[in-house]
Amino acid sequence: MPDRYEFVPLTAADLPLIERWTAAPHVAEWWPDGSDEIALILEERAIAARDGAVPETDAYIVHLDGQPIAYLQCWRDPSGKRGVDQFIGEAGLLGHGHGSAFVRQFCDLLFAEGVPAVTIDPDPSNARAVRAYFKAGFRPIGPMDTKSGPVLLMQRDNAQ
Repeated sequence: MPDRYEFVPLTAADLPLIERWTAAPHVAEWWPDGSDEIALILEERAIAARDGAVPETDAYIVHLDGQPIAYLQCWRDPSGKRGVDQFIGEAGLLGHGHGSAFVRQFCDLLFAEGVPAVTIDPDPSNARAVRAYFKAGFRPIGPMDTKSGPVLLMQRDNAQ
């Protein structure tokens, strides 16, 4: 069975879409500086490419049946693990299992490359996200305080 979702690398041409998505109430609640943060990631990627370096963060537009539906970013940890963050941009697609499904598919791609584990850190009060990550195979590691506020650190291990 072919993978349902496609992870298309983010480009500058995607920024108007990102701005529209991050302005939507269901995204802005959890990503208040989302479009600025994502623009910085794109800039850092361009600098890394110019310098022949590997960028710290990869960023993607998630497509379903050829249509953009979500944003996903993945960064490298010195231990070899990866961290991910994501949001569904299209409000009409919330609550249909897409978040857990594409996060699971993305983790499987990373595991096939030999990544030992993937972490994610939702706001503990974001019940929708926490449920989606449980469905995607993540388990809680524990609460943490960060400069952005409290998070629930969760991890999915490579079982291969």
